This record gives sequence, structure tokens and C-alpha cells, in this order.
Amino acid sequence: MKDLILIIVSILWCIPILISFVISGLRKKLESDRNFYGKEISPKDIELVKVRYKPIDMKVSDFSECNKDGELQYFYKKGKSQDVVYAISKQEYDRYFLESTVESITAYYPEFIFSYQSTNGSMKATIESYKPTIERYYNPKDIEQYKKLIAKRCEKQVFAKVPGSHFEYKDCKGQIVVYNIDIDTKTMHGTITGESNKESGKWDYLFYDESWYPQTQRKKNRFLSFCSRLDMRRADNIFTLYFTIGLIFTIRLITEMIVNQNSMLTMDMKFILLYMIAACLCLIIVIYLSVTMKYIIGKIFSGDVLISSVSMLFTIYFIAKAFMRFASMIMS
Repeated sequence: MKDLILIIVSILWCIPILISFVISGLRKKLESDRNFYGKEISPKDIELVKVRYKPIDMKVSDFSECNKDGELQYFYKKGKSQDVVYAISKQEYDRYFLESTVESITAYYPEFIFSYQSTNGSMKATIESYKPTIERYYNPKDIEQYKKLIAKRCEKQVFAKVPGSHFEYKDCKGQIVVYNIDIDTKTMHGTITGESNKESGKWDYLFYDESWYPQTQRKKNRFLSFCSRLDMRRADNIFTLYFTIGLIFTIRLITEMIVNQNSMLTMDMKFILLYMIAACLCLIIVIYLSVTMKYIIGKIFSGDVLISSVSMLFTIYFIAKAFMRFASMIMS
């Protein structure tokens, strides 16, 4: 009787895992597209919301005198980029360093913050100019140019609030999804972040990318929600806990089968069951390592690949042994 109870418990333990595999397999069919597509961003819809000025000290020794086209100019030698040449005329130099006691002045690197809002999503961009300015001033033409660069950079991007940037995240359509990207030219550096404002669909809570998008309060199927949390790619997954519980029951089942001489199972049935349990454990190791490498760590290590490959070979071996034992039992 104990054998039967343990076997039933083991089967029940496997059901949520199998359902989680089915849920993952139906992702393309059930999950709705909630991405924010950067191609909808137009330069005219991007707003400049804030300008900040980062102060720097410009010393007299930081300037070099040079004659350009017959005009005496002073070039700033310590800029952030070698491609940006900042120069002031002799009149400006004399005005800023009028007194011989003035060894340095305060200048600024402008930083611009842009924003875009729509019903589908939002975007924020921060641009830091490599060109310093002694006065708190910026050229409006530069702003228009920055807006065009931002829109161009976002044009082919698919935005969602993914948890990091250490590897590629993909949505249900297989599209690469990003949360923040860099934008660089010879004259400036910036970052762009974008996220979706779209509401979730009926079954979207079942998939590991649920946290990438705004979550809508909907009635959830508790059992399916529990099964979906066995996906290790979810931030709130319970796979390790669930696997540990299953492993304890498996050890208990094996021990009971070995010790109990009055078991209702024949020796062949015991071996078949043991082979299948061993195959399942090896397969779970393969899945665990594969998902961990690809979706959690973001890197593939040779040691993990070796363990995963060996576990897969053992999975095939144990399944083959179980079928051979079953065939032998039938034929006899």
C-alpha cells in the first residue's frame, strides 16, 4: 500500500512540471504582444524636459595659444573627446582671464533630458555633450539634431522593462527586446530607456516575461499560476524548492522499494520505475543547467555544458534500459 501511495504522489508531483512545459510551448499562441515599438517615436513628439550643467574647472594652463587663419585663438586641451575642438577668441580669453590672479574659471558640460509619452509606451533619453561652455547656454539647433538622433536610434528597437542587459532577451515572437540602449557620436554620449504602457492580456500572467510589462489586475487560475512558477526564467520561480521536495520523495520511494520485501511490485516493475525516475532526474538537471546558463547567468560555461551533455546521455541510457526491461517482461 505504501508503494502505491508513494507512486501516486510521484505522479502528482510530475503533473505541474509537465503542465509548465505545455505552458511554455503555448507561449506564441497565448501571449499577447505588449511591446513598445520605437519606430512610432517621431522627432517632433520628443520633448526637452530638463537641462543640467555639470561644472568643471578650466585653468589657464589648460589652454594653448594658436594662430588660425590669421586670428589668435585659445584651444582647450582637456576636453572629453579628441574629436571635439573647443576654442575661444583672444577677446573672450582676455575677458575670462582678465586679471593675472585668475588661474581658473568655472565652465560646464550641458546635459539634456528628453522625454516621449504615448498610450503604447514611454521613452527617456539623457544626452551629455562633449562640448563645454563657459556660459550656461545651449544652441537650439543642437536640440533638434539630438531629437533626430534619438528617433533614429529608437527606430528599430523593441522596448520592454527587461531585468538587465547582460544578454539578449526575446519576446514571444522571437524579437530582441531591450530596456536601455546607448547613443554615441563624436560630440556626445547618451542613454535611452523605453518601456511599454500596454495592458496585459488574459493569459500573460503565465509567462516568465510578465514582469517586463505593466500588470493588470485580472482573475487568475491559481493552479496554472502555480505551474507557471516552475519556470526558472521567472523572477518569482519556485523550481528549486519544488525540485527539492520531489527529490526527497524520490529517495523515500527508492528506499521503500528496496527495503519492503512484501511490495506489490515485481522486480521488473521496480527496475522500470527506478530507470524512469533516474531518467527524469537527469532530464531535470539538463533543463536546469540549460535555463540557468541562457536566461539567468547569461553565459555558457564549458563545465556546465559537459555536465548537461553527460546528463542527457544518461537520460537516454535510463529510458532505453527501462524500455528493454519492459520488453523483456512482456516477452517472458
